[in-house]
Amino acid sequence: MPVADTTPQEPAPPYRITYTSNPFTYPKIHLPDHMEAFGASDIPLRENRSVTFAYMEGVGGGLTQVFTVPYEVWAVNMTVNAERRPQYAMFKMVVCDATTGAVLQGAEIQFPGSMYKIVRASGPMYMIITTSNVDSFRIDLETPYRYYVTEGTTS
Repeated sequence: MPVADTTPQEPAPPYRITYTSNPFTYPKIHLPDHMEAFGASDIPLRENRSVTFAYMEGVGGGLTQVFTVPYEVWAVNMTVNAERRPQYAMFKMVVCDATTGAVLQGAEIQFPGSMYKIVRASGPMYMIITTSNVDSFRIDLETPYRYYVTEGTTS
């Protein structure tokens, strides 16, 4: 009788998300008027281990390519760096459903800093990002390890 492999699954390297070259085919191409409605950071997921399955790095804004998230619960972990003019730094981002254009989650960071937002949706998505006086930013998409091993990897 074969024995089940109980070796923990080693996470694959994260998928790099880039900007799209054809933004006008997307159902929504602007940020909401009232970004303050998205509030402050969420409390991080209470898990012993999480996996970064995708990431985005940059300086300027735009619309990302469509990416698929197979996990029912995941988080957007954002860090903004601004050393040249930190008092004027502004970063805004929303995650949108790629089918309808509905905003699923959003964030606004004034000055350098970080924010953590939980998303409870899966499927095809894209991000709208805008920056001003930002030296660099990084967005990590993370999911608890237990979702990673039971629901697959992103494409």
